[in-house]
Amino acid sequence: MTVRTILTLLGKEYKLLFRNSLFLIFSVALLIVLVGLFYVLPAEINQEEPTVAVYSEVDATAFFHAWDEGVTAVKYARVASAEALNKAVENGDYSVGFIITANMWRYLQTGNPAEVTLFTSPGLADEYVRSISFVLEIVFSEMTYRTQDSPLLIKTEEIFVGDDIMANTIPFKQRMVPLMVSLLLVMEVFTLGISLVEEKENRSIKAVLAAPVSMSEFLFAKSFAGVSVIFIQILIFLIAVGSLTSQMLAVFWVVLAGALLTTGISALLAAFSTDMMSLVSKGIFAMIVMIFPLFGILFPGMLSSWMRIIPTYMLADSLSLLMNNGAASNETLMQICVLTIVAAPLFVAGIDCIRRKVQCQ
Repeated sequence: MTVRTILTLLGKEYKLLFRNSLFLIFSVALLIVLVGLFYVLPAEINQEEPTVAVYSEVDATAFFHAWDEGVTAVKYARVASAEALNKAVENGDYSVGFIITANMWRYLQTGNPAEVTLFTSPGLADEYVRSISFVLEIVFSEMTYRTQDSPLLIKTEEIFVGDDIMANTIPFKQRMVPLMVSLLLVMEVFTLGISLVEEKENRSIKAVLAAPVSMSEFLFAKSFAGVSVIFIQILIFLIAVGSLTSQMLAVFWVVLAGALLTTGISALLAAFSTDMMSLVSKGIFAMIVMIFPLFGILFPGMLSSWMRIIPTYMLADSLSLLMNNGAASNETLMQICVLTIVAAPLFVAGIDCIRRKVQCQ
């Protein structure tokens, strides 16, 4: 395997890719669109006014009268049960929920300290949670003064319901970066397949192998071109949006594993495709399967358990943890290793299928 031969073959591979309109659409154009979209998305977090769900185990008419008369800026809604309250907050129907329990009500009526637990939806900023706690203290204080003419003895505690995906108040555009990286990787399922199918249609593979080029050199150039194009594309995107973090090595490992995964799938699709239309039809199906789990990172509630076994979920989740949640590389090591263990055999299998197909021609 000579360096000169490899460089010549790589030059041919890159020319085949960049003169193909399908590659330009799914790679170059998509990269430009996603970078532009990143800078269009809002950089600040816009929170709506919080809404409060209340379930009372007792007749708390005095409390609701005090709220109606003393607080107008924050609205509340009464729900039928504790289960309904928990579910509504978890689904995001209400920002905050709390339960007026029989024990809490009894403590307040007897002048003893009482505790109120706030159930808070994921993503609600800390200042809003503190504001709701302050509102409740005002309402309960007004109620006790009216009924007992005594000071308030109450303590509030906040509990997030579900995954707190915005605990660090991350702007939406930053939360989208791991998904954009994953989307770029997924859309590259055509990268290696394009050049191979084009050479099969033009019957130029035999001409290449008839020259002083070994099968190992041919396959190395094919696979290296596929992986390098994907990796460089992601690197350009991360630099353009300023998302190269302190966990850069771990991020590069994830991207490299993703490039191996995508290149392997691309090779498998190309090996079993007779023409460009056949490659496109198979590639679109593969892309749909790979894209499904990505939305589960942004919206955890819509993620089904079976989606977690799809490698692109591990890819997007690892990037999200590293880029947005401040996770250390050792915290994501297991997931990244599993992704690599899945990607490497697929890559080897794809290249081997190409070898078999070329040899059969």
